[in-house]
Amino acid sequence: MQSLDQFSNDDLADALIRVTFEHFENTFADPRWWESLTTRERDALERRTGKAASQENREPSCLKEDGLPVARWRIVARQWL
Repeated sequence: MQSLDQFSNDDLADALIRVTFEHFENTFADPRWWESLTTRERDALERRTGKAASQENREPSCLKEDGLPVARWRIVARQWL
């Protein structure tokens, strides 16, 4: 969580997508959002999901910005509880 907290609000949504697809095997996405992605973006996310399912070794940098901004929303606020 501390790593995610270091992202600006502008970059946090994409970071959360990377975390979700990299670490959670069973991920649901709104079909309208998924279909709005390019083939390259979908392929990149599917590769991340494959790592989650196989427990493949991850690179330490796997959650860093990857040049594929796929979030179609923005963070408006955040709060530690």
